[in-house]
Amino acid sequence: MLLVLGLLAVTIEQEHRYAIDRALREATKLTQLVAFEFNDLFSDTDEVLQALVRLVPEQSQDRIGETSVNEWLRAFTDSITGVEALNLFDADGGLRHSSIDGLEAVTIADRDHFRALREHQDQQTSFSEILTARTTGNPALFLLRALRDTQSQFLGAVAAVINPQRFDTLRQVGIAPTGVALLCRSDMMTLVARYPPSDEVELNRPLSLDHPISQRVLVGERSGTLRYTVEGERWLGSFQVLQDYPFYVQVTFSEAYVLASWWRYMEQMSGLAALLILGGGLSVRHGWQAQQAQQAALKALQESEHDLKQTLRLLQAALESSPYGTLIVDAPEGRIRFANRAARAILHANTGSNLPVIDRNFFAQYAAYWQIQHADGTSVSLEQLPLNRAIIHGEEIQDEELSIIRAGGTEADQHWFSVSAAPIRDDNGVITAGISVGADITLLKRAQDRLQRSAHYDALTGLPNRILLADRLEQAIARAQRHSHCLAVVFIDLDHFKPVNDQHGHAMGDALLIAIAERMQQNLRHVDTLARLGGDEFVAVLSDLGEYSDAWPLVQRLLDACATPLNVGGVSLCVSASIGVALYSQDNVLSIDQLLRQADQAMYHAKMQGKNCWYCCELNTDTPC
Repeated sequence: MLLVLGLLAVTIEQEHRYAIDRALREATKLTQLVAFEFNDLFSDTDEVLQALVRLVPEQSQDRIGETSVNEWLRAFTDSITGVEALNLFDADGGLRHSSIDGLEAVTIADRDHFRALREHQDQQTSFSEILTARTTGNPALFLLRALRDTQSQFLGAVAAVINPQRFDTLRQVGIAPTGVALLCRSDMMTLVARYPPSDEVELNRPLSLDHPISQRVLVGERSGTLRYTVEGERWLGSFQVLQDYPFYVQVTFSEAYVLASWWRYMEQMSGLAALLILGGGLSVRHGWQAQQAQQAALKALQESEHDLKQTLRLLQAALESSPYGTLIVDAPEGRIRFANRAARAILHANTGSNLPVIDRNFFAQYAAYWQIQHADGTSVSLEQLPLNRAIIHGEEIQDEELSIIRAGGTEADQHWFSVSAAPIRDDNGVITAGISVGADITLLKRAQDRLQRSAHYDALTGLPNRILLADRLEQAIARAQRHSHCLAVVFIDLDHFKPVNDQHGHAMGDALLIAIAERMQQNLRHVDTLARLGGDEFVAVLSDLGEYSDAWPLVQRLLDACATPLNVGGVSLCVSASIGVALYSQDNVLSIDQLLRQADQAMYHAKMQGKNCWYCCELNTDTPC
């Protein structure tokens, strides 16, 4: 009876721990993904503002030629997904140029984000609160970058107008019904965006500095998970401070929602435990009565035995229907004394009559069905089985992850288990048996794999994302150094993509991106890598080039792939690409960041040359990148 009660307690505690751990891991993954997407949006926007700062200093007319500044601002606006407009303000805060035609003259001299740049000579960028844009009348988040001359004299600012309604990232995280995802300012401790939206929560409102997440951000922590109580309600949460910008993301779940299924399970198990205790109590009561009267005692004992058997049958039924595979084996021979339905399914045994003995023949007998592996993919030997370590060495194993792979099966036939095992000792401390409990965590592992893939691959096109691109580029550089080869980094930015979104909707724009990605992939070699950075920006890594000129036909094929019209949903869509190329060789050794930066700058030169073309700084030494 005590053994079964102990097993119930372990099972309940294990399920509680799994529920909490799963929720914290999910919150962490979602937080990291959302933080990465926002950091990417702000980084892309800031790179465009930096390019504009280089193009529009005091001598802007000499640098731009006959093309108006407004046309350049429109061209750059089209290159950034998520930016509604680009504006140029003079030193007094007056609007001089805009990507939107026909705007009336407005001033932002009184705006705090503009005054910060004008009054602090060493400050280069500034973010606003969520404000009503005076140029469009819509809510907007502004990112400003200062224009300064060679003596650091303030000349004005270029501003990107980011529409908060474009913060699709918060809506796409697949958050639980009681979950909340927030984007907050880490410098001003104010709320910027919230999902799900709430009429009771105002944007720009100050955050509570007593909130546990606020306190950890204020002391300088960059990320973390925590359990906390707010106004009597328990929450689980995760937060991540953006790498380069004064924002942080937090994702929180109600603990009551997370533990709802666990509470139902505990109520069922507690009821069964109460029945067991009741049966044991009846045995004691009837035993005492037996001392008073032999005949009454015999009758009471029979009744108690009946109750106890009924209770044990209920407990056995509960264990039998439990999703956790439970084994009890004799020591040291390894003969299985008990295996519930979940354990028998793993052992391919229909009833207790054909249960195997955990011995040397065990793996050979069942090799035709399955193979046990460690989390790192190596095979598990007989001595390494948690249950054998418990009955032979007296080890107590907690939550060891093992996988069972069906013979000849696919990845879908692989099942993961979290296994705990412990020895059972007699009154003299001798190990007489061992117990093992295995929880099927296959769905959790597959969810983790999906999150892992989402962290390295673009969700829309299936191409590698920025993180995996850096890894592939690092490998390509290592091969180039080892074999004295060259490689090329190709930065691809689609032209005229923003009008497709505006005229046909985001669904059509997404379909176009998928089609162009497939077409570009078909025009590359198997050793090359094509990645999507976000929006309409792609990067190709052309590896194992004998010499620079081997890259030019591949670059031209990428350019043609983008410029050829596509039929998407019965609509003929025409875009093109501006492509920048950076080269790496033994004579031109550059870091990953330098290669990407040079390719990005070369792409802007291609845009300045009229778009639908490619540009390489190494071939145009008169115009350095």
